[in-house]
Amino acid sequence: MGECIDRLISVYPRNFVTELIEAADTAFAEADRLTTAYVESPERSNMLGQLRHARLEAGMRGAAGRNGLQVGSPHTNPKGGRYSVATANGITLIRGNVQAHRGPPRATKFRKQVAETNRWLSPLQPDFYMPVPTPRSDALCAVLVVAANKKGDPAIPGWIGIGFPHHDLGSWAEIMSLNDILSLYHDADTGRGAATEAPVEIRDRAIPMLKKGNREA
Repeated sequence: MGECIDRLISVYPRNFVTELIEAADTAFAEADRLTTAYVESPERSNMLGQLRHARLEAGMRGAAGRNGLQVGSPHTNPKGGRYSVATANGITLIRGNVQAHRGPPRATKFRKQVAETNRWLSPLQPDFYMPVPTPRSDALCAVLVVAANKKGDPAIPGWIGIGFPHHDLGSWAEIMSLNDILSLYHDADTGRGAATEAPVEIRDRAIPMLKKGNREA
């Protein structure tokens, strides 16, 4: 487990992660049902992607709001759309575009702006002539990654996880499925429970006594 994942489970409540999984499952099911029922075949693939996008955004905002995170939906700059953010204690969660793989999301301008906080995750490039300031490490950009099945059931996500991109969105510094992240909460709870249990002390209450023969000697 890396530093980013460690920080994530210390900040985001377990129930938020559980609800993200449920939100992604629901978003894919709703998008598939609506496009099948109301959209003709030539436009269906395009509308399926748009409905997945809309339902995932709403699902993420809802889960974040119910679990005490700060929620926003700012405009892109220049304006052309909006995107959802959920923030708690320096970790800002945005959503990647739905892809058929788990790679970094499309490097749009707004994603680059948010991901800039992860510059400290990249190795410093020393300069012999100019001092290179150390980036601040008190903020993190996390990305909700939801991948589609290439050939599987379109009503079910292929993979759901959270990744921490490098500042240029060229690769992941860390990435993990939400199911694996949930297991880390369990491990952390188990460790805390074991640490708080007082060790059992067994006292030796036996009273030494000399044998009768030794006493007479």
